[in-house]
Amino acid sequence: ALNDAIAEAEALNRDLYTAESLAKVDEALEEAKAALTSNDQAVVDAAAKKLNDAIDALELKPVVPPAGDTMIGLYIILALCVLVGGAVLVFSKKRKAKI
Repeated sequence: ALNDAIAEAEALNRDLYTAESLAKVDEALEEAKAALTSNDQAVVDAAAKKLNDAIDALELKPVVPPAGDTMIGLYIILALCVLVGGAVLVFSKKRKAKI
């Protein structure tokens, strides 16, 4: 269990998590590595629990959209929809007028 927890902690994508929550994992990871040499099963179990708890408590970084990029794209799409809708309306009125 301890070796699995260590492997999981070392395989984390550190770019996804807050620095504060990663610091707790790092602290628990160091203790877990030190516990690997212990002959006391209680020490090993406690280190595994602390590391697993720290991994479970990881907090994702907030997702921040790029400034302006998303909104500009939405405004362009909205403007195109309005133009196409207006063109359809004008052509359908002209077509009815000819009939």
